[in-house]
Amino acid sequence: MPKRDTKDIVRSRGEKEQDKHFSEERHIDLVTFAKATGCRRCDLEKLTPAEFYTDRNDVMWVKIEKSKGGRDRIAPILPKYREYVEKYLVGKDRNTKLFHKISHSADIHGYRGDYARELYKAVEQDKDFKDKILAKYPTRHEYKIIKDKETGESRTYEIQSGTYTTRGENKQTFDRDEAYICTCALGHERLEVTVTHYLKQ
Repeated sequence: MPKRDTKDIVRSRGEKEQDKHFSEERHIDLVTFAKATGCRRCDLEKLTPAEFYTDRNDVMWVKIEKSKGGRDRIAPILPKYREYVEKYLVGKDRNTKLFHKISHSADIHGYRGDYARELYKAVEQDKDFKDKILAKYPTRHEYKIIKDKETGESRTYEIQSGTYTTRGENKQTFDRDEAYICTCALGHERLEVTVTHYLKQ
């Protein structure tokens, strides 16, 4: 695969021609759920009320089965949208799809970005909420391989730093646990993907 540079990735960045053909006001339910859950398009298309639940810590979640790559995941509902989501689900059949047709003009990937940044902000500002979310995900373990310049021998080290600093001219620093929460919620495996494509401004 050819090497890609962050500056060349323009998906969901800025207003696009297709955005003019989609009314967020007319599709407010879809837009709200996309921003509240961080679901991919394929996830939204099969979403039913049965996938939503509230745990004993009073955190609301959405369970997403067989998402991209066939992986299952759970994602916390953003607190700012929780009331809207709960009211929308009242009275609906548990196994009926919430959205039957999603316009191709809807910038679902852009809403995933909104979700990631709002989730990062939420756990950054509320330690109690952060701890409840972390308790649901596997303990974070990150490793890096360092090659000795003299011997050429490679060694694997566990990353101990609590912060993640981006590369390049406009460096940004993120808390690793908070970025890890976003990574798990989005269904990714590497912090680098989440930070580079969703969190970095």
